[in-house]
Amino acid sequence: LFSLAKPGTGARGGLEVLPLKANTAMSTFTVDLAKGDGEKLGMDIDVSDDKICIVKIVKDENVVAKFNSENPGQAIQVGDRIVSVTGLESVVSRDIAKYLGDNKELSLFMQRPSSTEVSLTKEEGKTLGMKLNCVENAYAAAVLEIADGLTKEWNEANQDRAVKANDRIIKVDGEDTGPGAFVNAIKEKESFKLTVLSYPDVEKSVTAEV
Repeated sequence: LFSLAKPGTGARGGLEVLPLKANTAMSTFTVDLAKGDGEKLGMDIDVSDDKICIVKIVKDENVVAKFNSENPGQAIQVGDRIVSVTGLESVVSRDIAKYLGDNKELSLFMQRPSSTEVSLTKEEGKTLGMKLNCVENAYAAAVLEIADGLTKEWNEANQDRAVKANDRIIKVDGEDTGPGAFVNAIKEKESFKLTVLSYPDVEKSVTAEV
């Protein structure tokens, strides 16, 4: 069961994705950035989902790259979520993107996803049981809903590694796959292992305007 929107190669093709540190104590953190005149942050974010604003590219220059170099233990990584920005009431992805472009002094409340591997084997008469949104140029295939099928059975047997709505599928059998290529990557396989990123609900950071 799939829902495919504008399939394509995705924004991550050919991009070296930084390794995510899963299940670390730094699941949420705050990053303070300052842009000078004419400077750009130097990262691209996925705004295809209003609720989950994800960093999909970190460029090798500009403000974020400098911050990462000076703060390696708090570096912004591909796959991190921007939960909220101080001074902006909205948490809608496009509003966050616009605010980041329009303002110089920025305080970002970030979330690092946890990563898990999900092993599935096709069975006669059973679907995968995932409704997905595979939007061209999105960071990854987004899980919209879990229905009856293999994934639901996995969840029941592996509650600590359950696949949930808002998760992102970034790899099939260890191979990086963009959202548009996900279905083709599993179509000919009888068994496969999915690498899934999870973004649990977090409260918007309560901070004062600066």
